[in-house]
Amino acid sequence: MTGYCVSDIAAITGGVLSGDGAAPVTGAVIDSRAVTPGALFAAIPGERVDGHDYIGKAFDLGASCCLAQRVPAGETRPVICVPDTAAALETLARAYRARFAIPVLGVTGSVGKTTAKEMVASVLAQRWNTLKTEKNFNNQLGVPLTLFRLEPEHQAAVVEMGVSHFGDMAPLAAMVFTIIGHAHLEFLRDRRGVLQEKTSVLDTMPDDAVAFCNGDDDLLRAMTCRQRKVTFGLSDGCDVRAVDVRDLGDGGSTCTIVAGARRIPVRIRAYGQHMVYAALEGAAVGIEYGLTDDEIIRGIAAYQPVGSRANVVRTARY
Repeated sequence: MTGYCVSDIAAITGGVLSGDGAAPVTGAVIDSRAVTPGALFAAIPGERVDGHDYIGKAFDLGASCCLAQRVPAGETRPVICVPDTAAALETLARAYRARFAIPVLGVTGSVGKTTAKEMVASVLAQRWNTLKTEKNFNNQLGVPLTLFRLEPEHQAAVVEMGVSHFGDMAPLAAMVFTIIGHAHLEFLRDRRGVLQEKTSVLDTMPDDAVAFCNGDDDLLRAMTCRQRKVTFGLSDGCDVRAVDVRDLGDGGSTCTIVAGARRIPVRIRAYGQHMVYAALEGAAVGIEYGLTDDEIIRGIAAYQPVGSRANVVRTARY
């Protein structure tokens, strides 16, 4: 985070500042253990742990200020008091994102979000300095924290998003929809409820944005929207599709990606058909943004799984 001081944060969030507001703010965290000098610490009240109990520790570690719902007794260092800390973080993220005239791509779906995010970012990184969501921090707090990591050198960003939509907070140039599955049905009833929630982000996106949709998913294939829709998949009729798919076992797979007259042979260094869909997502975005075949090939080949995902462990018996 660059360009803000404590008083700026107070003005943007509408909070009441106690203490001095002159110090610069260099970042934002919600875990007091992650505080570095100059950071904003957002005190989030939780079911088991209340961030307000760690405000003093955050200041001792060098926090410039704390964003909180109450000021601890006797605390004289800069605290910005707001009615809802999480909502204030969203407001701040919206304002901070608006400072950057770069494409921000969102990724959502019932499954495959993190893999798609990593693949799309790997492709775009072949040409641009690309920010991406760390791990799978895709919830109400993770999305703002991702946007706060934007710096002037970034040329694109890929943001993973969970069930809630953040279109108002992160105006998007494009949205990637992986698949509409049976997730969050306790709240959303059925797959059509999931589709409605996931695609509600399109309501806040401009007309010239792009919706990348899995054309093998029946609901996404039938979905209509104001934005231009690009489909990807294995089925005939998809705008970007994979043919000649060959499984190499735990060595990954190969396929040819077809988009109009373009035929792009790629090697995916992770196993499973789901990785072919991830490669299609990366290729579809790359084609849309004018990347060359070589850049797309390199980006797909450079994909690395997150954490322990898809790691093959050899044992004495195998």
